[in-house]
Amino acid sequence: MYAIVETENTGLRGEDNKITEICILIHDGQKVVREFSSLVNPEVSIKYKVTRRNGIKDDMLLGAPKFYEIAKEVVALTTDCIFISHHVNFNFNGVKNELASLGEYTNVRRYLP
Repeated sequence: MYAIVETENTGLRGEDNKITEICILIHDGQKVVREFSSLVNPEVSIKYKVTRRNGIKDDMLLGAPKFYEIAKEVVALTTDCIFISHHVNFNFNGVKNELASLGEYTNVRRYLP
């Protein structure tokens, strides 16, 4: 199984980034078998340059779940999957750092093209 993951974040780089949006598609090698997508309230402000790039503004996230509220689903979807992403290091590390901040661990394997 493959977890195709895309995230948007509060910044453009660094470990202090918080996820503002996450989309996960679970693919069995032939078709998408599960989908998950959510805005995420990062509990910090989004950098202006990031808002200009992705269009996500602080006020759009006020009613969104915080990462800890969706973490179990993210782990359940990605466990034992090959993690695939256009910017795999950035997205994998973003998810890993969010989970680590909660004391969680995921055994997602990273797929590097």
